Amino acid sequence: NTHTDPGPYWNWSHYMALVQGVQNPPYFFDSGPQGWTSGNSMSGLAWTATGWPGIIYADQTGNDAWYYSPDTSYTGGGDSSFNVGVYPQSGTTANHDMQMFFRTSAENSFTADKSSPMVSYTAQNQWVRINLDVNAAWPKYFNKTITGLRLDVDNVNSSTRWIINHIVSQTSLRWRFDGNAQGWTSLNALSPVNWTDCCGWPGIIYADQTGNDPHFVSPANLNMLGGINDVLRVRVFPQGGSTANHDMQIFFATASQNQFSESKSVTLYYTAKDGWADLYFPVGQNGYWNSDYITRLRVDPDQTNHGNRWIIDLVLVEHLTTPATIPGPTIGEQPQMQTTSVGGSATLSVFPNGTAPFTYQWRRNGVNVPGATARDYTIANAQLSQAGFYDVVVSNAGGSVTSTPAQLVVSTTPFATGTGTGLQGQYFDNLDFTNPKLSRTDATINFNWGTGSPDPAIANTTYSVRWTGQVQPRYSQAYTFYTKTDDGVRLWVNGELLIDKWVDQAATEWSGTLELVAGQSYALQMDYYQQGSLASAVLSWSSASEPKAVIPQTQLYVTSPPAIVSQPQSQTITAGYEATFSVGAGGAPPLFYQWRKDGVDLAGATASTLTLADVQSAQEGIYSVVITNNFGSTLSSNATLTVLNTPPTITTQPQGRTVLAGSNVTFTVTATGALPLRYQWLFNGSPLAGATQSALTRSSVTPADAGIYAVVVTNQFGAQASAEAELVVRALPEIITQPVGQTLARGASVTFSVAATGGAPLAYQWRRNGVNIGGATTSSYTKGNIQSGDVGMYSVVVSNPYGTVTSAEAPLTLTGAIAFQDNFSGCTLGQWTTAASPATELVASSEQ
Repeated sequence: NTHTDPGPYWNWSHYMALVQGVQNPPYFFDSGPQGWTSGNSMSGLAWTATGWPGIIYADQTGNDAWYYSPDTSYTGGGDSSFNVGVYPQSGTTANHDMQMFFRTSAENSFTADKSSPMVSYTAQNQWVRINLDVNAAWPKYFNKTITGLRLDVDNVNSSTRWIINHIVSQTSLRWRFDGNAQGWTSLNALSPVNWTDCCGWPGIIYADQTGNDPHFVSPANLNMLGGINDVLRVRVFPQGGSTANHDMQIFFATASQNQFSESKSVTLYYTAKDGWADLYFPVGQNGYWNSDYITRLRVDPDQTNHGNRWIIDLVLVEHLTTPATIPGPTIGEQPQMQTTSVGGSATLSVFPNGTAPFTYQWRRNGVNVPGATARDYTIANAQLSQAGFYDVVVSNAGGSVTSTPAQLVVSTTPFATGTGTGLQGQYFDNLDFTNPKLSRTDATINFNWGTGSPDPAIANTTYSVRWTGQVQPRYSQAYTFYTKTDDGVRLWVNGELLIDKWVDQAATEWSGTLELVAGQSYALQMDYYQQGSLASAVLSWSSASEPKAVIPQTQLYVTSPPAIVSQPQSQTITAGYEATFSVGAGGAPPLFYQWRKDGVDLAGATASTLTLADVQSAQEGIYSVVITNNFGSTLSSNATLTVLNTPPTITTQPQGRTVLAGSNVTFTVTATGALPLRYQWLFNGSPLAGATQSALTRSSVTPADAGIYAVVVTNQFGAQASAEAELVVRALPEIITQPVGQTLARGASVTFSVAATGGAPLAYQWRRNGVNIGGATTSSYTKGNIQSGDVGMYSVVVSNPYGTVTSAEAPLTLTGAIAFQDNFSGCTLGQWTTAASPATELVASSEQ
């Protein structure tokens, strides 16, 4: 039979067994089914090579479908897996699961304890390769005689045609370095690989990074088929070094492309220093990995040289029960607050953890900054309008995460004048700093000793001085530092050697420049030696806003480690409320803070105050803070957080109210207890829908709203009901039936009536022409034997203790006569004038 050469790492005894009549893996189905048959819930197995590579196939007809291998007779190996090339054709779903069972000469049946873990995956009408791990079942598999295999293609019937291209038994790539380096070597910027298991280490390999882009390289001629469910696990210990932020990149070569390239690699960013980190690389999601033989691996521990020793405990290919997906990123190092002055510059940086490649989008006050799409964002020539809060959205194929915001402060004034006292000066009477004679604090470096010496204890011809401390700029700008010495000088600022003129010389000025941030303190060291007659030493600076001058005493600090002046205090807080711990410290700036709970660092807790919102029982414990600067660190005393799980207690009860109809009414309650507190108001004992706040407002109340109100306050630890509060609604009088006007004959009897509602008691007062009628104080008014003098407009005023209302006017008129409503006193009609006294009798009438 002809097929792809599986390579020198295959056990060719499989083929000898085949020649002797027993079919053992690997199975490539190049010229036939090699003895495989279909089993439960499968149609009859078929084989073809027409239009396909050599394949076997069958149709699923029910649940729990499988294929059977022929009888086998081979010995199970350690760290084994089966690579299956499968093409799920059509079917009702793309979601499947696969599992490999085996039987042995000792236990000649297929049982769950002799199987790989079930692998769930998604595929339809496409080739995928899956690695089924039998390492988990190795006590039943390892060194046992395997007599048969059963490949379960799916537990649930999806009416799929199951097409299989190959079934290969292989040894997974796993290096545990238990006894030696197992063929791993170093390349490019790494010292030679060493192995050890002494001094408490497990079996490890290690090497020291000497430059950028170092490589650990596996042995060559590996031969493992990759699967979509593969991850590569690397357990690494970055020892020492200048940072905890690293990026590791895994490269692999394949049988068809036997060289390392970016397209065949996965990068993971992570944070670790002097501790173990378990890193998982989703190599199975790379199309080159899951479609070919893997022939070699390369582990690049960090692209940038930070002076680390790289210690590796494990390099393992592991086969997951679901395809390896790329997780979304996390933030390993958050952007930090920056302060600069107008015209200065500031750089915001983020370090993500997770699988590369990443994309970045910086935002100011929540709005994207155009073009700010790199890991570092530098603002040059800063203006006041650019101040604000900046965050960055970091994304990869698995998702995105937003950093915490970092404030950029742009100041129009320089940073406040410092409070420094100078630099520490150590004086030696030789040139190599080995025989100290004097130590003192020098306010500035501005000396012209001439032919003398700094101190009578020091000879004037040969001596050296080392000044150390910190310098604090007042502007965020590029600063130039100047030395003028006779003789040699070296100057370091922030660890950078700016000036290196360690030679005999007359008084000569040298300079060096670097960017500094206002208010931040930087380590400074100046070494000086004198040999000869004249001696002088001067240290100056300048910037765009700082005129050239000797660096003043106020901006120079003697180095001192942090010291705590006020310790954090223990807190007892009711659950749901806020707890705050704070510490006061002194020492050479800048000071850095790291709060801890029960000895474990709290992520992001890096200020002098720690605020815990909505505290719960899980946050009880011992809190402390480590304070560091460039010269040391100190640990605070412990502060205990105790969380009280307190049921609600009502401190202010709702109060009863008496109001007029139409008014707005608010009932309130005040309660304490563990948060969150929940409220439910009741009306006449029944819950009010939506009334779940500490205040209840009833708008435009009517008598129907009158009744008993109360509230029940609850939390997770109990409940309390309030006292009852009565709402009394008083109604203003309201006329619902008006009095009606009437026309009657003289001598008749008339009755006016009104109907009204309102709060009792209602009172009535009838009026004629706006004048009260004596005794007319009921809801109706009757007048008998009406005459012309009774004619007029009748109305009634209805009142109660809360208000009054006046009815409409109802006219009373007489039939067959003109009704005059005047007393005609002094009235002129033609040539007639009435007497001065009112007319009192009708002396003539005209029937109309």
